[in-house]
Amino acid sequence: MIAASLAIPVPMRCSLVSSLALVVATASPLHSQLAGAGVWADSARREIAAAVAENSAARLEGTVAMLDRALATHPDDGLLLHYKGYAYYRLATLASSRGRERDAKASLEAAGDALGRSATALRLPETLALRSVVMGQQIGGNPFTAMRNGRRASSLMSQALEAGPTNPRV
Repeated sequence: MIAASLAIPVPMRCSLVSSLALVVATASPLHSQLAGAGVWADSARREIAAAVAENSAARLEGTVAMLDRALATHPDDGLLLHYKGYAYYRLATLASSRGRERDAKASLEAAGDALGRSATALRLPETLALRSVVMGQQIGGNPFTAMRNGRRASSLMSQALEAGPTNPRV
């Protein structure tokens, strides 16, 4: 055994063996098929959080591009679609804060599309709440859509609260 031949103490040997087993297990094609979308979603979550902390539109756009690549192999994954919608929502809020209303509107539309697809594939309370917020911002940008989207936004938020009454993200 490599660890024994290097005179590594027993507790570290166990850790090394466990780490090597984990590397081998996660490098297998079966693992990548089963956990691939989840790994991409977790990466997207971390990238979005970092981009928001940095106020970085470029990093958010990079995250959307990464999610598009992941969605090429997992096209109907609800969690990947949720994070794509969330990234676009964050792009919209950033564009709006910088006075780029045209970019904000386009990002809100893309967010709504991704979140709609996500809600069809996976009914997360967070997705329902975020769709409601996106619709509310779209109404704010174009009050003529209030009659059509106002009730729907309210209904989505009610559904989100019902599905996740103790969820802090709702």
